[in-house]
Amino acid sequence: MADVSNVLILHEAATGDFVAMSAGIREIRRIWPSAHITLVVDVRAEALAEYCPHVDEIIVQLFRANGNTTQGLPNTLTNIVAKINVFSEVAEKLLVRRYDIAFATLYSAYPSTPLLAYMAGARRRISHVKNIYWAPLLTDRVPTKNYGSHAADRVLSYVEYVTKVRPTNRRLEAWFPSDDVDAVKKIIPPSKKLYAIGLGSGHAQNHYPPKLYAELIRLIMSEDDEVNFIVLGGSNEVDESVALMENVDPHRVTNLVDKISFRQTAAALSLCDLYIGNDTGSTHLAAANAKPVLAVYPYPLDLNRAAKSYHRWHPYCVPAIIVCPAHALPRCRGSKNFFGCRVNKPHCITQITPADLFSAYKILLERVDDGNTKYAIFNPEKGALV
Repeated sequence: MADVSNVLILHEAATGDFVAMSAGIREIRRIWPSAHITLVVDVRAEALAEYCPHVDEIIVQLFRANGNTTQGLPNTLTNIVAKINVFSEVAEKLLVRRYDIAFATLYSAYPSTPLLAYMAGARRRISHVKNIYWAPLLTDRVPTKNYGSHAADRVLSYVEYVTKVRPTNRRLEAWFPSDDVDAVKKIIPPSKKLYAIGLGSGHAQNHYPPKLYAELIRLIMSEDDEVNFIVLGGSNEVDESVALMENVDPHRVTNLVDKISFRQTAAALSLCDLYIGNDTGSTHLAAANAKPVLAVYPYPLDLNRAAKSYHRWHPYCVPAIIVCPAHALPRCRGSKNFFGCRVNKPHCITQITPADLFSAYKILLERVDDGNTKYAIFNPEKGALV
């Protein structure tokens, strides 16, 4: 293709969504080593983007209008104007650069990144959006046949579609300074093996009960006396961390919940040997640090909708086992909710027992020994992978 001097990458989401695009950012730099690359991210992803080595410029943009995220169908002229007003200042900065290509990465079915790409005056504007409001703002619409694939694959597909060059490396990355690692080391006791438990998630139905995690910790420790644990999470998980710590040996479990930043969480995961946790951003940070992952997801296996969820958000390119409830509880049967479980609290996920997780954990260790970096689903009812 023609020479590319300026590349714009737009991303409006946070944490796990941003981590998933790290391989795409690296691939863009590999293909255009001399281009000026500008990355525009939402304020929620600022800390993760700050140390990205593959871009020349980072602009933090609040992707919000009238207090609401700019996701969603722009069903009134007022809403559209509000979005334009939110983007006007940063678009003026971007126009000066005269971008050859803008990659409008997506978070929802109704993204606002195509609008900002258009306002920035990029000559080519690439995404896979299907929505009738935003699609006309694109010059290149990537085929959506792989829409259900992992978010990382979708971002890489934009680059491959434009360049006709296959990615050479699909692994994810997490970016943080050595100072973050040093800060975490000061508060973690030395151990031969270190596992992490991630309590967080932005969705209540994703939260596996902390007392059940505590029981899993005890099962693992009973079999391996070299393993110590750290517990990760934010301010919303403080109560859960207290409940967990009341049921474990505090000499072998260190509670870091709400005590370190999210970027330091990434640094902490770099020191671990294995990660166990809910479907949340730290799960994908663990994968970006190339750590094996035992994930506990709320998506009932008997609901077709759930399959799309774990297929899109599985731990990427690392040995991983995802444990899901075998069936939806009565209240959720027939649910078309994105998570399958429609109850706004730990519900279907509570059917998974610590014994189920322990069985999946032992399978994960076998896959690590075999060098198997593909994810697999564990069905608790069958006690085996599916």
